[in-house]
Formats: sequence, structure tokens, C-alpha cells
Amino acid sequence: MNNEHRPDPNPVNRRREEGRQKDLLAQQQAAEIRAAYREVFDTTAGSLVLGLLSAACRERQPSFLPTGPGGTYDTHAAAFRDGRKSLLLDIRDILATSPEQAAHIPTATR
Repeated sequence: MNNEHRPDPNPVNRRREEGRQKDLLAQQQAAEIRAAYREVFDTTAGSLVLGLLSAACRERQPSFLPTGPGGTYDTHAAAFRDGRKSLLLDIRDILATSPEQAAHIPTATR
């Protein structure tokens, strides 16, 4: 009798196993991404870069600022300012992620 692993002939079981394999791969990729972010940003130089990005993105300032006469708001300018902040906030979120939460880090296909 041959002990080789043979794929399950049942398509439902096969899809389930493929889904488990994809989940495992995504978890491994998320852990690698988290480790890479920490390797880059958990350093003196990385901390300096995050500080510069924070200043450039005006992280600590509100996105909606009165810009026009009478204190009107420019929604396009607010959306632009909000967009500048979003990448920095994503970086901070990943750095704050625990190893258990790393599976929820979005991964890109390589």
C-alpha cells in the first residue's frame, strides 16, 4: 500500500483544504510584513522618519479646517489632508499590532 498523500476526491473537502492553505499562507505573509515594518521603524532612524512623516502629514491637526470666508469648509481640501494622514496611520496600526492580531494585516500578492 502506498502512503503518499492523495487529494480528497470530494470537491467540497478539497475546496475547504485549499481555503485552509490560503489562510495559512496569508497568516505567514502578515507575520512577515509585521516583522518587516518593525525592523524598519523600530529603530532610531525609523522613529525619526515617523516623526517627519507626522509633521508633513499634519497628523495631529484636524482635517476639516475653515478655509473660506465666514469659516466655510472646503471638503476637497479636507479629503486631501485626510488622505495624507491615512498612510501614516496605517503604518502606526501595523506597528501596534500584536503577533496574535498580525493575521488581520492586509497582504499583497507577491
